[in-house]
Amino acid sequence: MQEAKFQVINVEKEDFDLYKLVEDDKSISLSHGEAFLLAACIGYKYNLREKINKREQLTRVTALLNIDYAQTVFDAFKYLASANHEIDEDGNVIVNTIMEEYAKGGFRKLYNEILNKTGKMSNNLLNYLMLNIG
Repeated sequence: MQEAKFQVINVEKEDFDLYKLVEDDKSISLSHGEAFLLAACIGYKYNLREKINKREQLTRVTALLNIDYAQTVFDAFKYLASANHEIDEDGNVIVNTIMEEYAKGGFRKLYNEILNKTGKMSNNLLNYLMLNIG
């Protein structure tokens, strides 16, 4: 099996503005790509995979993979997709779809349950990470 080549990372259209809110919050300092990677990991951890209904381009793959540790996260999702035989009609492993679907559920948890609480987004994220890593 080969990896399906893709150029952009998409998110659910209704979530796009929330990604912008997170990126614009100077206390947290997360780019679109960083928020996407974190959301994909949270989505996987909590099994929050959701199909994307209306796609909106968030960032380019090249920009995403320039983030520290992004290739490691991408490779982990590539392994998951391959191990679960998640392939397109041409037999390509659909890593992008897997990441985007886990990121959809993960971003909603990240935003609604972690970042959107009272207080600074950075404190909320730090508290979440300290309590849940390990």
